[in-house]
Amino acid sequence: MNVSKEFLLSFFGGKRKLYPSHGVLLVGSASRGYSTKASDIDLMAFYNSGSQMNPDSEFCVTGEGHEITIEHHDLSRFIDEALDHRHNLSSLRMLKKVRDAVVLEADQELMGLIELAKQAHLDLTVMLWAFRELSRQWEEIKLAKPALQRHYMIQWAELLISLRLLCDKNAPSYSKPKWLYRNLRDGHFEEMKCLLDDLYQIGAARNAGKLEALEGLERKYLASFPEVNRGFIKFMGTECREMAVQFPEEAGPVFRFAANAYFWLLFAKDPLGYLRNHAPFRDAEFEVFYERKTPENYHPTRTLRKFGSFIRELGRWVVADISLHRLGSVMSRRFVPYFLINYNMANMLPYGGKSTDIIPSLGKCDCPDTWLPEVENFLEILESSAVCGANP
Repeated sequence: MNVSKEFLLSFFGGKRKLYPSHGVLLVGSASRGYSTKASDIDLMAFYNSGSQMNPDSEFCVTGEGHEITIEHHDLSRFIDEALDHRHNLSSLRMLKKVRDAVVLEADQELMGLIELAKQAHLDLTVMLWAFRELSRQWEEIKLAKPALQRHYMIQWAELLISLRLLCDKNAPSYSKPKWLYRNLRDGHFEEMKCLLDDLYQIGAARNAGKLEALEGLERKYLASFPEVNRGFIKFMGTECREMAVQFPEEAGPVFRFAANAYFWLLFAKDPLGYLRNHAPFRDAEFEVFYERKTPENYHPTRTLRKFGSFIRELGRWVVADISLHRLGSVMSRRFVPYFLINYNMANMLPYGGKSTDIIPSLGKCDCPDTWLPEVENFLEILESSAVCGANP
């Protein structure tokens, strides 16, 4: 991004709200060093409005051709709404943006928010919930045919890896699906990266086929989407093309995110339900993304063992840490997993739709103490299972 601090401050000066300003931050891919040619510039501005101002954002294209999105927030209100970040992925994501920001202009109060953001992380009870859900689906995963089993493992690996990063305040911050590999490399999680490599089996020919399928979906449906979804889907297509060229070995997550976005906007259903029921997709393009056969170089038994070992080791870490520090924090009723399709983590969840469709009992559960024995039992089953044996 070849834009100077002076240019961005000058731009902000023309967009500044009338309230007293606490400052403005450069956030997103540009601040993390992940920006590409298609990346826009993201700014977050903070004000003292007496908590009267509602958050809003605006998108602009400058005379120089720079695409800039600027979010406007009341600082006190932003802090209040981020207090549930340990159980709310949406709040945590906002704090992670602040944590990784480049300061363009900031007073003492905004610098205080940045210090708060440096300590923010997801509570381990969220990972405990994920393992509880995984334990209830484990037999189905283990007995599934290799192609369906592979899709299950991709979904769960993405979710658990992303939550693992978010539970560590010092780990690289998860931002978008396309940067999942980058986050793992930056955090030295090599084994997790290798697991994704085995599951995705990305290559030049497979990338080309997925791009062709994505372009087919664009021709069929892009113009029919509401404007708010159309812009999002179009941007996803741009990111897929860019990743296929610039970072071809890392393109798996962003391709799957784009496919999921189309599928949920069109049908609001779990695409893997079609595979479970042996039902054909209405559009042949989805057969490319949700393959009914495993890739040529994919080894089902070896990959299942690698996945089993991964969840066993990660589960041990979660249970040990929770047992050490006790279950202390009561699960907030405001705990909201990222289910909405127009947010970045939508494809990192093993299900789809609304949170109330997925975990209807959550509102009745004030504390996750009952989850721990269930997860411990699941890990004991894994310990004695051949799934976690040595790879052939």
